Parts: sequence; structure tokens; C-alpha cells
Amino acid sequence: MTLVWHDLTGRSMWPLGAPMQAGVAPVVARTLQVGDMIAFIASDAPVLWLHRVVRVEADAVVTRGDTNGYDDPPVPFTAVLGRVDAVRIGALVLPLPHSGRLGALQRRAGIAWSHFAPALRRLRAGRGPARKGA
Repeated sequence: MTLVWHDLTGRSMWPLGAPMQAGVAPVVARTLQVGDMIAFIASDAPVLWLHRVVRVEADAVVTRGDTNGYDDPPVPFTAVLGRVDAVRIGALVLPLPHSGRLGALQRRAGIAWSHFAPALRRLRAGRGPARKGA
């Protein structure tokens, strides 16, 4: 399958970011699983987004940038361009497995990272840990 490569910008999926690229392959949206990283066009900001699936609904997916502490609005299946199947750093291409034990491990590791990364991002920015009521 041919991948379409997209430059990564922003910090919501840190440590993924510039100068990396994400290889996106078309996917049947209803086959997406929690933990998959997908490319989509959001209705409120018509740009390409790469975020992780946190919930699959009847006609949409809910995503979140790994370092964001909040979910994105639901993304209709029609706005999903594909799933991230590989990451490229210079000449090195790292495939992301989606099936079998490696696929399940990759999704679980991504979900675990998405729970830990927001606090790490705050610490990295010098804001310290989140406080209740703050």
C-alpha cells in the first residue's frame, strides 16, 4: 500500500514532531480502534490533524492529541483521511503495526503515553503539575 507522507508540526503529539513525517494510508473508518493514530480534517479548522483515537462512536471517532488534556470534538467518519501506518525520521522509516500482538501493544503503549504526556508537557513548559481547582 502506498503511503502519503505528511510533515508533522505542532506539539500535541509530542515527542512526534518536526522534522518527522507521518505516512498515512487509507482505512475503512469503521475498522479504527482505540489507540490508532489517524489523519483527519476538522470542521472548525480546515487543516490536516494527526491525533489518537480515544473512542469510536456509531458514525464518528473521538480523538485527542497525546499531550492535550482534553478530547477533540467528534470527527465524522467522512472526515477521516486514513491511519498513520509509519513514521519517517530522515531516511529511517518506522512502521506502526496494527494487527496481532504487536498492533495491540502499539495501541496500548500509545494510550498509556496519552495519559502520561499532558503532565510531562506541563512540567517541560515549567508550569508544574496540574492542581485540582486550578
